[in-house]
Amino acid sequence: TGQANATGTGNNTATYTVALADVGKYLSFGVTPVAASGTTPGDEVKSSYRGPILNNQAPTASAVSITGNPNKTKTLTGNYTYSDAEGDAEGASTFQWYSADDASGTNKNSLGAANGAQTVTYNVQAADETKWLLFEVKPIAGTGTFTDGSVYSSPYVQIVNDVPTINI
Repeated sequence: TGQANATGTGNNTATYTVALADVGKYLSFGVTPVAASGTTPGDEVKSSYRGPILNNQAPTASAVSITGNPNKTKTLTGNYTYSDAEGDAEGASTFQWYSADDASGTNKNSLGAANGAQTVTYNVQAADETKWLLFEVKPIAGTGTFTDGSVYSSPYVQIVNDVPTINI
């Protein structure tokens, strides 16, 4: 209870943003009417208590991986399992692909917006040959207090040249 962070506009509306310090507590809304003239203030009226306030947690991603043929000019797909402790549905999660010189991430570079580098799929380019690619996902919940999750990464996958075929 109390008036911390409560704001009123004088037109029967007020807002309160639940804070981390409120976790485990019960909240109530109270109003003390103030008249422009006459006897004022009036008696405070309170709502019933609601709660307890739960600690909403950020969404997570697990089983982050890359599938597809790791050859140049092929399409790779980033895979992951979205999860949210409160059951909040997935919102607009973000994706990013990176290239590096080796599986340790030496000279890791973002692959920009071209060729699907900010989507779940990525079209491997000739310039990616012999590079190691990494897929990252940042899970975003569509609702809840903490909607942005941390960034989760797949293991690196090496891109190889297509095996040549010979027609006889």
